[in-house]
Amino acid sequence: MEHDFQLRGAARAIYDACYPTEEWAPCGFEEAERFGTVHYWQAVGAAQEARLALTAKQERQLLLSVVLREMHRLRELARRSRVRLRMPSSPPSPAAFVISRVMRPGHEEAYDPWAACVIAAGQVDEHFVSAVRLDQAGALHHLVLQFADAAALKHWSEQEPYAGLASEADAFSVGLDQNDSGAIMCFDLPSEVAAKKWKTALVTWLGVVPTLLIVSSVIGWVLPNVPRVVQQVISSVLLTSALTWLILPRVRGWSRFWMMQNERGDLRKEPG
Repeated sequence: MEHDFQLRGAARAIYDACYPTEEWAPCGFEEAERFGTVHYWQAVGAAQEARLALTAKQERQLLLSVVLREMHRLRELARRSRVRLRMPSSPPSPAAFVISRVMRPGHEEAYDPWAACVIAAGQVDEHFVSAVRLDQAGALHHLVLQFADAAALKHWSEQEPYAGLASEADAFSVGLDQNDSGAIMCFDLPSEVAAKKWKTALVTWLGVVPTLLIVSSVIGWVLPNVPRVVQQVISSVLLTSALTWLILPRVRGWSRFWMMQNERGDLRKEPG
């Protein structure tokens, strides 16, 4: 109808007269024409019927009566059906909130009740979708909360009760909060690999040196007449076993929260 200006003008006049406000149609004539709405095609049909009724200049009065009749019919139809066409819109993207916590020594049992409180606080929000717990060895935990959209997540994470729960958790753990939204979300989770190398070396050294001195002294005292090479082989076996199963797991467990901290006191997620 883009080349029939007369018919388009008549259809526009009918549309504007029949649907003057959003109560009758959700959009103006231009958008209705572009999307081909029901209201648009009703106006076009009315204009075509009006043109067919007009066969000569002296019949303009007839055209007016036809137009008025069609306007009245369309209004009555719209009033009865209340058809409201919604313009296509993209659904909001879901958002996720990842809470990572590494427990301080002696507070490992505090995480379970705290995580339960966080999940309960999320479930109260009308935009809450789901929660997932990811627990790693070594008192490192991740809690993933999903919300309907980024705005709802931001509002929940910055208000009580989560703000108070986060402050409470700082007393017994070191944490990091991350968020993202969209159909595909990506997070870099903290781990011991991200610890500063000098911290890892220092903790390892603190575990190795005392153990080495004790094992070497005991072997030299128990087997004084055994060749030095044999003493070293036996010492290495005992030292490796003690470090692997006893010493290093405990030393790193006591110092993990310190090793994984960055300068701001948060958990590190990039290798140091």
